Amino acid sequence: MGNSLLHEWNRVHVLFENGAQLLDTAIRIIFYFTLIMFISWKLTLVVSSIAIILVIPFWKIGKIIHRYSEKQIKASNEYYSFVIEMFNAIKII
Repeated sequence: MGNSLLHEWNRVHVLFENGAQLLDTAIRIIFYFTLIMFISWKLTLVVSSIAIILVIPFWKIGKIIHRYSEKQIKASNEYYSFVIEMFNAIKII
């Protein structure tokens, strides 16, 4: 019972820790973006639009690579299970 409660407490702790880290990151992004807008709003808009234009293709490529890597992992797992099965069959003989 105590071990189960400790495990659940650790999960709640990790959840709050990750939530606080997400909130911290969001606040920092808003602060820095506001700061650079005050320094030079024209340059900030130009750089932000260029960054968005450059991020979109890399995001699409990342999705394609992720799809191919899932197929590769599945094929690798099938091959690995076949090899393990063969070694287990050798032990029986």
